Amino acid sequence: MSFRPIYKKRSWVPPLKELDYYKLMDNAYAINELINNNMLDIYAMSGNPSAIDIIEKNIQNINVKALSLNPAAGHLFKKYDENYSYLLPDYNVNYRENLNYDESFSAMSYFDDDDSYPQRWGNKINYMALALNPQGLDHLYKQINVEQFTDRNIISNLCWNTRAIDILEKIEKRNVNLLDFENLTNNPNAVHIIERNMDKITTDNQWTNLSFNLNAVHIMRNNFTKINWYAMSQNESNDAIKLLLENPDKIVWNMINENRNPKAIELLRKNSEKVNLYHLCSNPIAIDLLEEYIYKGHKVDRLDFDSLSLNNAIFILDTEKMKKQINNKNFDENGNLLESFAEELIQKSLHPDRVKKYLLEFNYDLLEDEYIEDQ
Repeated sequence: MSFRPIYKKRSWVPPLKELDYYKLMDNAYAINELINNNMLDIYAMSGNPSAIDIIEKNIQNINVKALSLNPAAGHLFKKYDENYSYLLPDYNVNYRENLNYDESFSAMSYFDDDDSYPQRWGNKINYMALALNPQGLDHLYKQINVEQFTDRNIISNLCWNTRAIDILEKIEKRNVNLLDFENLTNNPNAVHIIERNMDKITTDNQWTNLSFNLNAVHIMRNNFTKINWYAMSQNESNDAIKLLLENPDKIVWNMINENRNPKAIELLRKNSEKVNLYHLCSNPIAIDLLEEYIYKGHKVDRLDFDSLSLNNAIFILDTEKMKKQINNKNFDENGNLLESFAEELIQKSLHPDRVKKYLLEFNYDLLEDEYIEDQ
């Protein structure tokens, strides 16, 4: 369909050129404003799911690691692999052990421009990134034997992935020591695996992750002294909010400002002296509260522009421009006239095959907008 949501910047938000350029490239609602301000950077926005149409037309200019993380790019992975593929000989599947891997390592560090991180493939869809991408697993599983592989790098990243639970359970049965519990403790869908292996939870970092984990609050209740209240104050689950209300002296209020549970914002409204506009800037759920303070006279230049740049809620639907899309005719890249959205919608909704399907399956005549009684 040619009809797309169009967003515009809220009136009080600073000009885009004053915000963080690269963070804006990751903001799903910033695309139209970036186009209007001639600020598009295909390489920098390769991970942005809302930019997938632009990315697809400029595939030769993308950042392949970021594309591998893009949840909207699944249809591009196979095509890209077929065109760009070579194996790097120095890759080591056990590099974490050989480098005395410690708990401070982040599964996302592969994304840094650090040539010391071992890469297995050059100029190709990044399989370690796919392991993090919930929509990248179908392509990844076609490339590796998930029943037998022991690549610790990929397994470590799979431990983050909320859609990888089936394969993680198989790995657990095969060899639980292959699982990376530093990363697994972040996964809200892997709590049952964690509960079966509580002897693996031994580090402060793991307990911090569990304190932040949406589905692990009951574990932390049973290990109260291990709770990291900084992380728990950011936990968006209702269970976490309940625990915080039971222990108000433990609340870290700056982190409540970043908590995306609406109940956390209600709590801030009841404790207005705890509102921290700098921390609110990263919270899309709190945009109305932030806006209220701006309109009361609080200075915009004291806000956190970096966090604002990533906050989708600084953009709102431009309904006037969207209305114009309905009957507007556009041209493709070759100058050919395209159908308007209204014409396209009519053609698709009243396509003969669709009309026939509704008649046969539901006794419903789309053209007459009525049900047909059986004879």
